[in-house]
Amino acid sequence: MCRFALLILALFVSDLAHANDYNLIIDGHTFEISLDKRQSIVLADGKRVTVTLSKKPFATFTTEAFNFQYPTQYTPARTNLGEGVHQTMIATPLGTALMVQEYRGINPTQLVDFLLDQIIVDEKAAGYRITKTDVKERTADGKILVGKRAVCTIPGTDLEVSVYAFGRRGVGMSILTMRDNALPDPQGDAMLERFWRTIKISL
Repeated sequence: MCRFALLILALFVSDLAHANDYNLIIDGHTFEISLDKRQSIVLADGKRVTVTLSKKPFATFTTEAFNFQYPTQYTPARTNLGEGVHQTMIATPLGTALMVQEYRGINPTQLVDFLLDQIIVDEKAAGYRITKTDVKERTADGKILVGKRAVCTIPGTDLEVSVYAFGRRGVGMSILTMRDNALPDPQGDAMLERFWRTIKISL
């Protein structure tokens, strides 16, 4: 299993652990409620009301460097890796995932091959057949991201890993997407499609 897949598993398990813990605060009073569950609560004046907490189908994740829309059944996780690097990840239970890394002091456009090789190092060691191609994507605000894609195959697995980069004047970002083409994941496909349709870069 590649290192990125292990990160996805940890992210998904962590999200499940907090899936139903919500507080509704009204006039300073806190009520514990669950998502998508119709509940009755009594207000401070004695009035009983019925409430339901629900998520919108899509939400927008925003940083100083970029923003994108994502399905709200998943939760982006953002981490400060130190030395001017921030990482944002989002994944489906079936392993379709994307990771965005922001860099200060580094233009990552020359690091695409290195980043891709770091992700698929375990597949190389395991003897997967690996085919690499050049790739390109256009963001919602018209920026062109170039990169590389590796398709790693063994019987029953068709792992597709893509790395894109954008940079200028010592700053930049890389975008990594991963999916197993041998494992149907329509929700993952929709997540990635929404990402590329809405991603805007403000570097």
